[in-house]
Formats: sequence, C-alpha cells, structure tokens
Amino acid sequence: MTVIAPDRQATWAPVWLAALGGTKSWIQLDFVQNDFVKRGFASTVPTRYATRDLDVAGAFYHGRVVGEPAVDQAFFDSFFGVTEVTTVRVRLANADQDLDTLHTADPRGLRLTLTRYDAATATSVVEFTGRISASRMGVGYVELEAVAPDMSIFEEPVPRGTVDAVTFANAVDLGAVVPVVYGNVERHPCPYVNDDTATNQYDYLVGRGALTVSALYRLTADKTLHLVTASEYTVETTRYSGLTTVRFTARQVDFNNAFYPMVATVTGLSAERNFARAVRTLLGDATYGLGQTVNAASFDAAEAQVDPTTGTEVTGLYCDAALTQQVAASDVLRLMLLVRGMRLGSNAAGEWTLTVDAQAADVRMTLRDGPGAGERNLLSVGERTRPPLQDSVKQYRLQFRWDPVAGYRLEVSRTVHQGLGRDVVVAHPYLRDTTAADKVVHYLARREIYGGEEVAVEASQEARKVVPGERVTLDYAPLAYSSASMEVRRVTKGLDRVGMTLAPWTTAFYAYAAGTIPTEPAYPTVTDGLRTFVLIGAFGTGGGVEVSD
Repeated sequence: MTVIAPDRQATWAPVWLAALGGTKSWIQLDFVQNDFVKRGFASTVPTRYATRDLDVAGAFYHGRVVGEPAVDQAFFDSFFGVTEVTTVRVRLANADQDLDTLHTADPRGLRLTLTRYDAATATSVVEFTGRISASRMGVGYVELEAVAPDMSIFEEPVPRGTVDAVTFANAVDLGAVVPVVYGNVERHPCPYVNDDTATNQYDYLVGRGALTVSALYRLTADKTLHLVTASEYTVETTRYSGLTTVRFTARQVDFNNAFYPMVATVTGLSAERNFARAVRTLLGDATYGLGQTVNAASFDAAEAQVDPTTGTEVTGLYCDAALTQQVAASDVLRLMLLVRGMRLGSNAAGEWTLTVDAQAADVRMTLRDGPGAGERNLLSVGERTRPPLQDSVKQYRLQFRWDPVAGYRLEVSRTVHQGLGRDVVVAHPYLRDTTAADKVVHYLARREIYGGEEVAVEASQEARKVVPGERVTLDYAPLAYSSASMEVRRVTKGLDRVGMTLAPWTTAFYAYAAGTIPTEPAYPTVTDGLRTFVLIGAFGTGGGVEVSD
C-alpha cells in the first residue's frame, strides 16, 4: 500500500475562481435559417471572477462571486458505471449592472471552469469544468448554472445508420439498422438489401467493416437453421463502401415465394472485443457512434487493464456484441461499463475519460479523529448505514448469450445474502463467453457482499484533491473504524470543507472463484440445408424452388 504524499500546510487561504471561455453561443433570432448570429459579450465585460479581488499569475479575477458554489461529484451507481451529472451554480454580484450582458447575450454553451485556489501557497485544483446550461438575472445579481458532463448526448440512439434507398436501390429491408458487430456472434440477422432479379444478384448485409462469415443459415418458420453451403454465396467487403455483404445468384425464397431470413455466424471488429475499446469506439466513431472526443491516454490505460488475454486487472472478459437495434446510447454504455465497474468522466478539455475498478495500491490519505499519532482531519462523521432489507440483494442472476431467435440461452448466478432480500436479474446481450459471464456475476456479487455499507464524513482542506473512486484509510474509534480501507463514492466540495460518502473496500472484490459454468442447449440445425436453384422457363429467370437434399 502506498500513501500519496499528504496535502498539508500550516495556513490555508482558499478562494473560488470562476472563469468563462470557449465558443460563443449560436442564437436563432428568427425562424429563417439565415437569421442565426454568433452573440458575444462586450469587451468591457470581465470573464474571470473570484470570491474576492485577486491576482493569479498575472490574471486579475474580479471579486464578484457571492454565496458558496459547491461541487457535488458522484456516480449513478458506485460500480455499475456512468458518471452522474454534476451541476454547479455560480452567483455573481451585479448591483452596478456591469454584468447584464452575461445574461442578455445568452451565455449558454460557454465553458465554465471552477477552481479552488489557495492564496497562501498559490496552489490551484480544478474542481469543475462544464458547459453553461442556464442563466438567471435578478436584482443585483447574475447566476450561471453549468453541468458536466453533458449527458444529453447519451440519449442519442446508436448505432446510427439505416438501410436506405440511396445506398441500396433494391433493398427489401428499408429502414433496418446497419449492424455493428464486435467480437464473435452467432445467429446474427442479416438485412436483405439487394433484390435485383434483373441481374440475379441478391445481397444480405452482415455489418460495418471487413467482417468474417464462418457460417450462413436459412431460418425456417419452425425456427430451424439450415446451413447454406459456401458454394452458394460469396462474401464481399468492397462492393458497398465500409460494409460486408453476402451475395447469392439465386433468390432465397421458399415454396410460398417468401424470403428466407438469413442469419450468420460472424467474427466482427476484433479490437472492440475489449470492453474498454468498445466503449471508446462507440463514443468516438463519427459514422455510427456519438462522434465525441475521448482522452487517448485514459482509454489506453483502461484497455490495458481489461485486455481479454493479458489484462493486468482481469483476463477473459470478452465483448461479443451485435448492435442491430437502435437504442439510447446510455443503455448500451451502461451494459458495457458494468462488467468491471468502469466509470466515464470528463476532463478540463471536455474529453471523455475512462477508469476501471482496479485493485489499486495507492491510497489518497488517512482520515482520522482520535488518539494516537497523526493529524486530525475529520470534522464530522455520520452514521454507518446498511441498505433496508427490501433493497438488499439475495442473488445476482446474469442472463447472457443472447439469441435473436430464442432469447437468452444461458444464466449464471451468485448468492449474496442467504434467505433475505430480492433477486437482481441482469440481462446482458454483449456477453457470450461463459467464463466471462461467470466473472462478471462474481464481481457484482462480491461488490454487494463487501461494499454494501456507507458512512458520510466531512474532512478539512487536506482532502481537497479527493475524487470519487479513490481509496482512503479511515480511523474513527467511536464507530469501530481502525485503519479501515474505504473507497470514495461521492464528494461534495465546499470552500472550507470536503464531504465524502465512503464504503468498505477490499481485495475480495477482485479475487475470482469459478462457479458452475452452464452448457448451452442444442440448437435445432440441419446441416445439409435447403437450397434454391435458378430455373429458366415456366418459372422465369431468377425464380426459385425449394429443394431439400
């Protein structure tokens, strides 16, 4: 265990600094598109403010911040991932009305940075960087409200892109989602995108990128798979830009002249079999993802920790996902993040960052208030609390190996509390590997067993650099804490004190013990398959009949 160098000093002189920057807002003045103007502030309006007049490294900050802007940072869930929206309100004195244009010129979209600055040591800690989402002007003040990160982007549906008539002039499945495949999937439905009877060319769309099709099946009405012999079709990765398709020269219809649904066993984008890389691609890809900017160093480190084969934190976590339906990005990301408690955040540059729930050795600080050696830095300690019985988990059940025809085919489970609480069912369509699924359910159960208790504390200025996810050591004899390893789940930072919600931390979170690995039931498959042949004559060129070998 390594304790990070203590953040101590004899005298504290904390000051809040608020600075505006970034691109000015585009404001629509009329209902005509040309009536968009880029509004800004008069050059006389300051953009740097503080709780008192202050010069910081040659930059003057106007002492107009009134009240106490507090930064509250946490997560929607302590280990299921996804950052919580942090909202900060900064009220600025405006009795002289010099700041009127901060509201009237519409500051929404500007970047607001809130920094804790210690005038005694010239130490700056950036506590918040976000976009102004609202402004208010009252008698004698202007108030700016900012949020970080902008979670509205996660309401966008992914994957983007559907089968359209421009790319596929003879498509039957117009409007179907262009599939995105990560890792290895089976029985993947392939939209019918080219029904060209004039040239006897019939194309089915496998997905984006250069993918490998190891087996193709016709799906009959009784849900039986009929293997298509490889000689009947060709796999093409260049006919449609950036897409993989399979082409037949015989129309795939049954005796009722209805099209056979085609499903495939596919090896998709291989790098994205790493869950951290899958999150990165979904966030950053401009074609089918969200087109966001990610911090490369942060994601590189996360990918190394959860690498399926050589990860320093855990091996064997494979992302095998077929994204074939458009759903909110938040729903997709949450499932990808929960496999290892990965957490999204944003830095001062507005880039997305990713951290993994890892067995870190570093401890931010020791929090203590009691006899013995060491500095007292605890200002208050709340109750030790456990969740109500109705909120306790009896068993985690993880359903996986999603099949678009048969639903979830396998399930693994772990008991958390014997005979009390409720079962929590997690349906995960991006897990196919049995060992990977078992490791995930084990991790979730261990987190629930050992990390279910919480305690709220307030600490002095020494805790100013603490962020959620870090570890601390807690000494507080009245509540029986003695060198207790704790993790920080929530931080609320005021000017003179730091509030934290702490929960127990243990290496048992990460000590995997294999459970009962299920075996997939047999799937009805006919290996010799159905075939269609081109007949010329009474049936017409391009017609077909069903023949069973």
